[in-house]
Amino acid sequence: MINKMSKENKYPTAYWSEYASRMIADLGLKKTAQDEYHGPCPNCSGVDRFWIKQFNGEVVVNCRKCNDFGAIKDKLKSIGLWPSMTTEYNLSRPDVPLSDIDWPSEAEANDVTHPYLQRKKVKQHNAKIDGPDLSIPIIDPTGKRVGMQFIDEAGNKKFTYQMPVVGNFSVIGGPIKDFAYICEGWATAASVHEATNKPAVFALNAGNIPAVCGALQKAKPNAELIIAADNDEAGQKACEKSFEQYGIEHIMPEREGNDWNDVWIARGPEATRKLLQPHNIMDEVFFPGDAIPQLSNNYLIKGWLGQGQMSVLYGGSNTGKSFCMLDMAYHIAANKPWNSH
Repeated sequence: MINKMSKENKYPTAYWSEYASRMIADLGLKKTAQDEYHGPCPNCSGVDRFWIKQFNGEVVVNCRKCNDFGAIKDKLKSIGLWPSMTTEYNLSRPDVPLSDIDWPSEAEANDVTHPYLQRKKVKQHNAKIDGPDLSIPIIDPTGKRVGMQFIDEAGNKKFTYQMPVVGNFSVIGGPIKDFAYICEGWATAASVHEATNKPAVFALNAGNIPAVCGALQKAKPNAELIIAADNDEAGQKACEKSFEQYGIEHIMPEREGNDWNDVWIARGPEATRKLLQPHNIMDEVFFPGDAIPQLSNNYLIKGWLGQGQMSVLYGGSNTGKSFCMLDMAYHIAANKPWNSH
């Protein structure tokens, strides 16, 4: 169960093994002593007055200029460099390949609500409610957590400061076994998973979809992957590139500008599920025995061309096929007989 915020867990422990290297890299800190690093303060921007050091395996922070460790931790938390709650997932599994990883369990149901979830009409899934924000863990293709996405009550989104994006993602409804949808946004992935009960991958943005397709295809070569795409220019480009590079197909809402969360809200789970079903080419196979002659159709040129039918004119090279067809077309357009037909 996710804890509600309190004085006890407002600033949970940041362990040195997990957070120190990220703080040092992202804040540009310099080593001044054993397990002690100095640099500009993320709170007051004081030059070289901010420091972190290790104490019993934990990160200790302060600044000799502002001397406000609470404000410093708040700032670090906002950019993903301090844990948000005592129950934060630990997804750092760099030694475990994506094909074998146990995906993070989804948050248990609780009595906490969030305006963004209410507006999108989706469940909490792998997000955590941290005060006014939803916090969503982002992992790389090895399964190691690389950062978070934060969504506030108004739907404004931001990622952990300097978080690598290319090829990284989050999964709702994992683990991925034989099938998964790939989606642009988190709410879209939540909608797709709830409609289909299949794993849905949040790819962070449209431009990252091809890289995520490549990473998942490599990790899960026997799994079928389909992009549940947004119907906009960026979504279309991502689908084209993904098909060109990896042969991965897509399903897109009919209405331009819509994503699958729009469909979920407007049409409900059953309609969304049906629209998201992978299309089988066998559904379009037409057998000769199924043909029904259309005897009442009008002709264009009696004995030659039927309206609404397919005809083929064939012959050797340079025998006048093009001129013959142009002659037919001009007579049809002029509503005049062609060669007495």
